[in-house]
Amino acid sequence: LHYPLRRQRQMCIRDRVFTLGYFKDILVLVFSKLLVLPAIVLIFISFTNFNRLISFIIVLQAAMPSATTLSLIANFKDANTEFVSQGIIYTHLFLVVSLPLIFFLFQL
Repeated sequence: LHYPLRRQRQMCIRDRVFTLGYFKDILVLVFSKLLVLPAIVLIFISFTNFNRLISFIIVLQAAMPSATTLSLIANFKDANTEFVSQGIIYTHLFLVVSLPLIFFLFQL
């Protein structure tokens, strides 16, 4: 659909993504998804006898942010799509910080 520029600005202002309404919940989500879960997987992998490449792929998969299809699933299930969308955006933004940290821990 094509909206006039004025209508697009109104939609962007009204549908802000960077609100602080779910700040504490989003912080817990980002911390657990991007740091705690990969650390648990890293600890588990250290006790196994997997190949180094396979171990790296498993840790890399655990360190990835939330899938973008979650917002579609949340919309289909009548869940809180605003919270899910914010979680997706923030996990993608904070991946820039968490992924090098996970790579560093994997090298140890």
